[in-house]
Parts: sequence; structure tokens; C-alpha cells
Amino acid sequence: MSVTSGAELRFARLARYVLILSATAALCVTSTAHASCRASPLSKAESAAVLKFIPVATDASRNGGSLSVVPWKPQGGFRTDTFYLFMLLSSAGDNTPLGNGVLGYYGVNKWTGDVLELNSTSPFVVGGTLKRYQSKVIRNHCLARYIPSRRLNDLQASK
Repeated sequence: MSVTSGAELRFARLARYVLILSATAALCVTSTAHASCRASPLSKAESAAVLKFIPVATDASRNGGSLSVVPWKPQGGFRTDTFYLFMLLSSAGDNTPLGNGVLGYYGVNKWTGDVLELNSTSPFVVGGTLKRYQSKVIRNHCLARYIPSRRLNDLQASK
């Protein structure tokens, strides 16, 4: 059995209080930083940039084609309140599905950065490079807390 002196007890209490105060201060700083981060939708230009990271676009670039992202205005039926709509083109027309330079028609969700291929039975576009870029966009726009519910709503609306 060891005997602890009064000075050692005071030091242990002081160390515990300093630890508690440090943790509280860190929590306050984190909360303040999170509170100052306000969610904002992606701009049309940022949404167009997201498309350059989808797999079909990176493949076209790798094959020597330059990409063009053109705003697309179809006749009704699409949620333009939530999505920016684009046509993705490649200068390497021979390497596109129809040989005409059109890589596809896409919607980019303003609130999540999700990409939907509009002429597909499996609309969500996924890919490693795309996911990394979307993570950056989501962080920059403080959108992380909106992602799960927004994706669910969009899935239901796109059917």
C-alpha cells in the first residue's frame, strides 16, 4: 500500500481539471466551427465540373477526347428545382456509344453532388474518382448532414 502526499493529490486533481477543461474547449471550438458552416447548393459551374469525374468522362479523356458539358433543357418531367441538367460531349466522337460525340445526359443534384444518368435503368453514377471529388464538394458546401435524407427523396422522385 502506497501513501500519497497532499501535494501529489493536488497535482492529480489539477491535472484532471486541466484535462476536462481542454476537452470542453475543444468541444466548443468544434461546435462553433460547425455552426459557422452553412449549407449552400452547388452552382451550375460546380455541377458541370462534377461531371468531368464520372467514369465515362475520365475514360473519354484518357482516350484523347476533350470534354464539353452543355446545359440541357428537356421538355418537362425532370426536377430542375433539385438538379442541373447537362449533356456531356467528347471530341473523340468515334469512341462514343452512337459515334456522334454524345456521352450521355446527366443530372447533378444541387444539394448532394450526386450524378444521375438520365437515360439509364440504374441512374446513380458511381466511381472512385467521382466519389473523392464529391466528398470535397460536400465538405466545401457543408452538405454532409443533408446527404441521407436528400438521396432518399431523390430516389423516390426519380422513379
